[in-house]
Amino acid sequence: MALLGVHELSVVYQTQHGAVRAVEDVSLEIGEREAFGLVGESGCGKTTLALALLGLLPRNGHIRSGAILFQGLDLASAPPDAMRRIRWKGIAMVFQAAMNSLNPVQRVGDQIVEAIRAHEVVSRDEARQRVVELFQLVGLDPERARAYPHQYSGGMKQRAVIAMALACRPALVIADEPTTALDVIVQDQILAELVQLQTQTGMAMLYISHDIAIISESCQRVGVMYAGRLVECGPSEKVFSAPQHPYMQALLGSYPSLRGERGRLAAIGGEPPSLIFPPPGCKFHPRCAHVMPVCRREAPEYREIKPGHWVACHLHG
Repeated sequence: MALLGVHELSVVYQTQHGAVRAVEDVSLEIGEREAFGLVGESGCGKTTLALALLGLLPRNGHIRSGAILFQGLDLASAPPDAMRRIRWKGIAMVFQAAMNSLNPVQRVGDQIVEAIRAHEVVSRDEARQRVVELFQLVGLDPERARAYPHQYSGGMKQRAVIAMALACRPALVIADEPTTALDVIVQDQILAELVQLQTQTGMAMLYISHDIAIISESCQRVGVMYAGRLVECGPSEKVFSAPQHPYMQALLGSYPSLRGERGRLAAIGGEPPSLIFPPPGCKFHPRCAHVMPVCRREAPEYREIKPGHWVACHLHG
């Protein structure tokens, strides 16, 4: 049984220009202890999907349809009290831009203590002892818990935010661009630590990134999003070695590789479509090198072409 099951989820933002269909009919599952990656261009709906899972959509956003099943509860229709119990204890999130996730006028350790005591009945001393253990787990000196965020480097802030996400021992951690704004050396360290933490704690991970290398190194399965829809999903090895959707093929063709022969990178022509007035049929057809007449008329069915490998493309009709 899957730890998390998302079924035909659609999320809409109401704006002065019209309804933005940020997530449309997305279905996926994440198993216990599994690392699942979500890739796609900026604005394709990855972060919106994560916020919907936690009930943290902004005021102008709402779940139009679908279900989010987690530990026997449908998070798409759960009342606020139930969602507060799920956050941190069931599902935690490492947000983008760690420096904006920490209170600048409060010591880092005190912020984690506050999060623990908000969700568990423990004494302040017990919570502080857990902060010591968390800092050791993520590779930070426990003495640094007394420091303020501005006294941390970028990599230290990222580790502190990861420690905060792990504070209540969640079953699932969502890491949204966990290495944004870090140099490549620190990126590699943080990713290695996340993989090690997942092994040690037994938690499941949902990695969200537009960096293909991060997902390929960290995840067993990957989902590819384009213009709010999931267009391909399957085992990472198969999706990266033999992508079946033209969008994923184009993404890989535009990404440099350190292995194999050198070649010219091929940019993806055009721009992502408007999510208020999307094109008819397949949303990728204006940029697709394999476009057919049916692509302009009908949206492709999301179908399983091989066991565990799903694609939404008329080439596999």
